[in-house]
This record gives sequence, C-alpha cells and structure tokens, in this order.
Amino acid sequence: MGGAMHVFNVVLLFPLFSENKSKAPVQIERATQNTIILREKEMLLNLGLGLLAVATVTFVVSYILHHAIRKIGTVVHMPMQDGNKVWALSGDHGVNLVYKEIFLQKVYFQHGITLEGVERPVIVDLGANIGMFSKYCAETFSKALVFAAEPVDRLAAIAKRNSEKHMDRVKVANVGIGKHPGELSIEFNPSFTAGSSMHGKTIMDHASKGFLDWIYALVVDGVTSGTFPSFLKPWCTAMSIPYVRIVVFLLSIPFLTLSTAWIIGSTLPKILLKCRIISVDTMLKELDAPATGPIHLMKIDVEGAELEVLDGMSDSVWERVQQLVVEVHNIDGRVEKIRRMLASKGFTRIVNEDEDWEVHRLLDMTSLFAMRK
Repeated sequence: MGGAMHVFNVVLLFPLFSENKSKAPVQIERATQNTIILREKEMLLNLGLGLLAVATVTFVVSYILHHAIRKIGTVVHMPMQDGNKVWALSGDHGVNLVYKEIFLQKVYFQHGITLEGVERPVIVDLGANIGMFSKYCAETFSKALVFAAEPVDRLAAIAKRNSEKHMDRVKVANVGIGKHPGELSIEFNPSFTAGSSMHGKTIMDHASKGFLDWIYALVVDGVTSGTFPSFLKPWCTAMSIPYVRIVVFLLSIPFLTLSTAWIIGSTLPKILLKCRIISVDTMLKELDAPATGPIHLMKIDVEGAELEVLDGMSDSVWERVQQLVVEVHNIDGRVEKIRRMLASKGFTRIVNEDEDWEVHRLLDMTSLFAMRK
C-alpha cells in the first residue's frame, strides 16, 4: 500500500508545476495536507487490520483452549486409530503413539520374541504406564497371566481399569521397581505420562539437542501417531533437509505459534511424587505370581531405571525369564553393559533395535530383545 501512495503523490503533484506559478504554493500545501490525511487513514487501516488479526487469533486459541482444558487431566475413554478405546488421561499427548506401538506395530513381538505354542504364558510388565501392554497381552492370549508394576498411583489405577475385563488374569502393583527397597521421587508428567521418570534430568542432559531438532521430532511423531493431521507430511519432509529447514521454520511461524499455544495451554505442570520401590522378586510375591516355572516374557520400560531393575533381580528370577525386551537409554554406554549382562545370564540371542520415533532418537534410546534359544 505504501508503493501506491508514492505513485499517488507523483500523479497529484505533477500538474501543479505546469500551471501558473503563483497558484503553486497553495496547491502544494493543499496536496500535502491531502497526503497527510491519506497517510493517517492508511495507518489507521493497518492498525485496524492488525487488531482484527490479533483478535481472530486470540478468539481461535481461546476457543480451542476452553474446550481442551476443561477436560485436561481427567480420565476419559479415548478412541484410538483402529476404533478401539482405552482409558487414559485427557491431554496425554503420548497415548496414540504408545497405542500404535503396542497394538498396531506389535513392537514387543519381533526379532523372534513370540508366545506361540505357550498354553498359559506368564508375562511381567515393568513400567506399565496406563496398562496398554498388559491389556494387549490379556486380549491376545486368552489364558495369559500378567503381573504389572507402575509407580504413579493414578496411572496404576487406569492400568487396572484398562484390564478390568480380565482382572482375574491381570494384576497391577502400584510400585516402582529397583535394586534397593525404599522410597524415591518420580517426576510425573500428566501431559506425556509415558515420559514420567525418576531420572528425567539425566535423560534430558544426555539428549541436549537443538531447538529445531525438537520441533521437527515432535511434529513428525505427532503426524506418525495420528495426533497431528496427515497434511503436515510435506512439512516434515522439508524440515528434514538441513539447508531448507530454517526457511521452512520461518514460514511456519504462524502455524507453530498456534500449535505451541495449544500445547502450552493444554499442558499440565509436572508433579514430583513419592513412590515405593521394591525388587522384581518382592513384586511377584506380593501379586501372588507363580513361585516357580518359566516367566515367558518380561517387558521393561522404566524411563532410565533399567539398570536398577535388572541389578535388583535375584538369580532365581533370572533363571525363570525365557524372553526379555528392555528399552535402554544409552547413557554412559548402558546398551553394551546390559548386552553383556544378558549374555552372562544365559541369553544366547540378543538383538538391538533402534527406535523408530524421532523423539526417541534424540533421547538416544534403543530396545534390546533377548531370548534363551
């Protein structure tokens, strides 16, 4: 609009110099006044448009937040990608991601891990979160016995609710698993419950990536899990190109501003909770698990506490475990340490699986699949 104003000035003032010079000062003054008035109107128009844009964005964000926040943190029956429903905390941004891993991708049953041919499998789920793995096992294997542990009380309650149809075969202990019995603090993240951890600072210090890396990872994983719409896939592709991503990021600022406003507005603060810590042996006793016989599958996803869990297991429990899947945060060469530990306990086949999710890659996470045969 400013360029048009300059053209207007030239057109308006040019004829003045072709007329009688005695009239020129008056006409120039009048033209100048008109120009000032037009500039003032232009400024008012721009200001009005700016205020309208701000008001529109404010209304949209407020509307979204009003309808999102009023249920944040409450337990809801949440629909998943395949039409199934699970009980979860409203506002937990990781539910779709975890569900897709367990129910659709079946990530714990690969690289030879199987329960086929086992009539009544015994399964141990350490780091149960809201109980999706326990629920999957109970629904998939009709005679399976599942013994689970979850340190956060409200998540343990949801885990029980998700398997209430199979409560005779699924038992959940509201405890954390470690090497030494006692009490520890856990940082509960209600907006991403799967990331609740006793070692959050250590994990994040080890990750230490750039801002754009995290933006890219969060959006890509959101699209992959179904949390974000699929039309963002081209954006994800462009953001993966090193020299293009900064330009794409700058062009995406309006969208990212709205998305960030929604995420911040729908994010509840982390809560530091005290939780009881016991060993695997004690947990199995308290849940009245079979004292002898094979543990056909043990799954460990304890957000940085995996070494404490494994170190706290007695030889008698180790000997019973036939298959084990453990998620490892590779801090101080932990992956290799656990590989050596598994080999020393008699596991003959151990497979590394790098994580598929971008956020997991930033956190330097790996899954180990171990079998005795």
